[in-house]
Amino acid sequence: MSLFGIGTVRRDQRVVDHPAWQRGRVRELCLHLAVVTQAPRSQVAATLWPERDERSAGQNLRVTLSHLLDVLDPDRERSQRSVLLGENSGAIRLDPDSGLRVDVWEAQRHAEFVIATPDDQRASVLARARRLLTVRTGPLLDATPVGDWCTPHRRRLDDLVLSAACRAGDLALHSNDLRLAVDLGRLALSIDPWSEVGHRLVIEGRLAQGDLDGARRAQLEAISHLDDLGVAPGRALVLLGYRLGLAGEGRMRTSR
Repeated sequence: MSLFGIGTVRRDQRVVDHPAWQRGRVRELCLHLAVVTQAPRSQVAATLWPERDERSAGQNLRVTLSHLLDVLDPDRERSQRSVLLGENSGAIRLDPDSGLRVDVWEAQRHAEFVIATPDDQRASVLARARRLLTVRTGPLLDATPVGDWCTPHRRRLDDLVLSAACRAGDLALHSNDLRLAVDLGRLALSIDPWSEVGHRLVIEGRLAQGDLDGARRAQLEAISHLDDLGVAPGRALVLLGYRLGLAGEGRMRTSR
């Protein structure tokens, strides 16, 4: 199941075209159950239907959950709880141990591995970083309006993937895996266009590849983004600017 982008459910590699999946609330509930780990039913209902009273919101949750399971688990016994749904002390979520695959979970798992694994296991870190690159990131359910409840979860995931991309990118540079370093830099910049580490990875990777023009373009792109933000480039970008003959471009001064 893909929650990045428009949101897509696949079964046996085929896209599930179920009418219930076209309902915005069904998609939003699916996202909530995937990214919020501990939320009682009453809290889920109040979050998604804040304008309703407790009874009405609870009823909406039951109906919407039934529609969602019609999409995700159509073969379940109606009298039985779905194996895809985990419930613990009243808190419900999609169960990551059920065999269900969700791109958000994969991105989080790969990023956590990259961040937590020691430098002396560099090969394992870089292998996992390559897997992270295969997960399509971007807006969550960008075709479906969702409530403000999603913002902190989206930010946490972005921060996690950004940190992983920057760490693995530096390891890739030190391993002379230049293409991987550039790709990870681009991943970082897709999340934070002002990430100096992301810009540096792209510039240094291009430069080490012998792509001087590409490195210069990447340097000018970095300075333009930082200039728009009113921020001076850090020392690493300043030194790269001198190496590339671009020391006079933009705000090329060392930040304190």
